[in-house]
Amino acid sequence: MAFFQDETGFPPGYTILLVEDDPLVARVASDQLESIGCTVAHIAASAEAAIRWIDADGDVDMVFSDIVMPGMNGVALATYLAERRPEISVLLTTGYGSSLLQEQARQFQVIGKPWQSADVALAIGGMAGKPVMQQPVLRA
Repeated sequence: MAFFQDETGFPPGYTILLVEDDPLVARVASDQLESIGCTVAHIAASAEAAIRWIDADGDVDMVFSDIVMPGMNGVALATYLAERRPEISVLLTTGYGSSLLQEQARQFQVIGKPWQSADVALAIGGMAGKPVMQQPVLRA
């Protein structure tokens, strides 16, 4: 556990709200997040459930959300949080092709599925304490 914390720089007990509509994937992701030293404060099965939990004084450092879900998607959730709770970092994930990853990564941090514990630890560590929105990328 300390290996990832030292390498990535996120503090011990860093709290995560996991948003995943597939219960099996949610369980595996929760176990992996806990194995790298994060505390999974809550698992929401939808973006709407995540918003209700946060609005009811759910206290987290980061939301780790799937992008493709029924109802509100992970990008809409990240946009909502950027506007209303910018102190909460958001890391998105998807198992759908690289074009979706590239498109969404222009605005939000995205990691592809399947992800390894070390990869997500580095992503979380690199985002710890940073706002939801990335700096815009200037293109020539």
